[in-house]
Amino acid sequence: MIRALFVLPLLTIIPLFSFSQNCNFSIDPGQDQVLCEPGDISLSATSSGPPLSVNWSPQNLFSDASSLNTTATISGSTTLELTVEVLSEVNLVVNGDFSQGDTGFSSDYIYGTGGGVGLLSNEGQYAIADNAGDTHNHFDNCNDHTGGGNMMVVNASGLPNNIWCQTIQVDPGTDYDFSTWITSVTDENPAQLQFSINGSLIGEVFNASSNTCNWDQFSAQWNSGLSISAEICIVNSNLTPNGNDFAMDDISFRQICVLTEQLEVTITELDASWINPGLFCENDETVDPNSWLSPTALTGGFWTINEIGAAMFDPGYLGPGLHEVTYTVEAMDCSTSFSWTLGVAPFFEAGVPQELSICEGESVNVPLTDQLSGESPDGSWLELSSNPSTGNAFNPGTGTFNTAGQIPGTYLFEYSHETVDPCPPSSAVVTITINPNPVVNAGEDQTLDCFDPTAIIGNENADMSLSYQWSDINGTIPGATLPSLPVENEGNYTLLVTDPISGCFNTDEVSVISNVSEISMTAVTSPISCNATDDGIISITSISGGIEPYLFSIDGENFTSTTEFTGLSSGNYSLTGVDAFGCETSLQLTLAPSNQLSANLSASVSGSPVIITLGDSLTLNVVTNVSPEKIDTIIWFPESLNCPGCSEITVAPTQSTSYSIFVIDESGCTDSDEIQVIVEKDDNIYIPNAFSPNDDGINDIFYIHSAKGVEKVVELIVVDRWGGLVFQNKDFLPNTSSTGWNGKYRGQLTAAGVYVYMAKIQLKDGSIITKMGEVSVLY
Repeated sequence: MIRALFVLPLLTIIPLFSFSQNCNFSIDPGQDQVLCEPGDISLSATSSGPPLSVNWSPQNLFSDASSLNTTATISGSTTLELTVEVLSEVNLVVNGDFSQGDTGFSSDYIYGTGGGVGLLSNEGQYAIADNAGDTHNHFDNCNDHTGGGNMMVVNASGLPNNIWCQTIQVDPGTDYDFSTWITSVTDENPAQLQFSINGSLIGEVFNASSNTCNWDQFSAQWNSGLSISAEICIVNSNLTPNGNDFAMDDISFRQICVLTEQLEVTITELDASWINPGLFCENDETVDPNSWLSPTALTGGFWTINEIGAAMFDPGYLGPGLHEVTYTVEAMDCSTSFSWTLGVAPFFEAGVPQELSICEGESVNVPLTDQLSGESPDGSWLELSSNPSTGNAFNPGTGTFNTAGQIPGTYLFEYSHETVDPCPPSSAVVTITINPNPVVNAGEDQTLDCFDPTAIIGNENADMSLSYQWSDINGTIPGATLPSLPVENEGNYTLLVTDPISGCFNTDEVSVISNVSEISMTAVTSPISCNATDDGIISITSISGGIEPYLFSIDGENFTSTTEFTGLSSGNYSLTGVDAFGCETSLQLTLAPSNQLSANLSASVSGSPVIITLGDSLTLNVVTNVSPEKIDTIIWFPESLNCPGCSEITVAPTQSTSYSIFVIDESGCTDSDEIQVIVEKDDNIYIPNAFSPNDDGINDIFYIHSAKGVEKVVELIVVDRWGGLVFQNKDFLPNTSSTGWNGKYRGQLTAAGVYVYMAKIQLKDGSIITKMGEVSVLY
């Protein structure tokens, strides 16, 4: 077992949480070793973290006590101890790689204020940057220590001020390792850095290299003693301000973890003796040979049986005979062995029997050994049946049983072997059961017709402990699993009866003949004539599919052979046809009352009367209570519409007009309707009172807007305040900016001000109105 020991100064209390937080490492000196004699052993210890130092003890036993991989000279049983120092993975410095920018530390320097040569133009200033050349024109383009991150770039002063300080909480009596990386950013007068903790210097003065962008590491160790905090400060002791510029990165302060483990080396004499367990039977259980070891024998060795490695002694696998068993123990290059020859007697297995079930009437010559598994060959057979088989059906010499001609019952046959000590006797009994077949009765043949369309086949009083399944020419009938079955279709039906316990079955067949027909019938109606009430007719035009004679009825009660029903009044009729075997069909027919034609004239504009504005159009539709193909004549008034037979027209009257229709259907029935359309004049003319012809795309043109009642603008003139004509246009459509005034006169924009317009406008009915007013020109 690996144990972790932590070497701490005497009388120093170390909080347990410190190790669990910062020292999650382990070491393994290797497994305990056993030697059969004094000599050298090779050790290959491992550490989960890179070691700062390694120390084996007692040191005088090792070829190299400071290496994980070494050799120890052993003269007697001893304990070897390995102590390893590992640097914690937890960096206690906050923002040591400056990835968080200018935070987490204090400095007597100030952050760069800029100047003629860059951010760090002035001495005694620093910056956090990813390239030194970005902070000062004379600094080399040095990247941070690891690449892709930030660093602290310093333009040193001639004063021994703190460049970087940070206070860290520490555990008393604990060793720590401090390190940082330094590079010069100019090759002149490199920096000389001193490092201190709680005011005491650690390590030697660090002289930065004159080679720029060449990162070097400073490292020193420190013990906290009784301190619970560490103030770490970095000072530049080079007081010559010229040059003396550098960068720092990856500042680290980590706990030094001390781990100790031991391994035991024992020199012992080897003993491989074991006790002979005696003779085995081939069917004995597998044995762990380690249970045979003598009390003085060394455990952990290995076994061979017949010179083949084995962990267990398995008599069944080894088989009958003599087997050489050897136990060997080894330590380092030493080994010893002890052997016995063990015997295994043969075991004759009668095997595991299986029961065989056969149905009555099956003729099978059963090899009885087929009903055994795992049996040894060449055993003997004996029948033990209470009612033995007959006619030499059982042959003990060949071990067979022929079921032909044997009555239902249970037949028993024993298979056995002679035994050899220490093996026990063995026998097995094979059971063969001949089961009786179940009784089946599908019933008498039957006939179907429409008076009795369902037949019950089978036997309703059959044994319900059996399983039943009906089938027809199409195969198994789903859900037909009772001893009787109602059927509605002709055909041959087969009943399969199965004993669910034995699996034996029997079948029977029954025939069903059908006189059920699918009848098809057609009929026509003659409608009641116009203004009549009881001259309707229903005529059967065809009937087929059944067996003659056919009878017909329109009331479901009174049937007749006639194929025409006359003198019928309007209403709904159910016409039924039935054949000689009661199979019937029916049609649902309707005799409509005499058609009183209804014709209505509707408009696409609602209202009564219909009111439209001059210039608008509307659609007039003829709506009747009969389908369009039954309309013979449609006459429109006024006759000027000239659209005979039209069911829809579009009109645009210029004055109020009365429209009417006269309609005649194919039966000679007539009807008429009228609709009044009122036409109102609404010029709805809009003429702007101002516009701004400044070509900004907004209100640049003065033109006339109107509704659909306007036919055209006859004339539009514009004059200035002295009556001078500045614009004129004739015979054009309203609502078009291209026909309006753009504010120019003879190609030049007119002056801003008020102008007078006069417009003559012709309406759709031919009347002319005049509009006058003022319009302002704005810029």
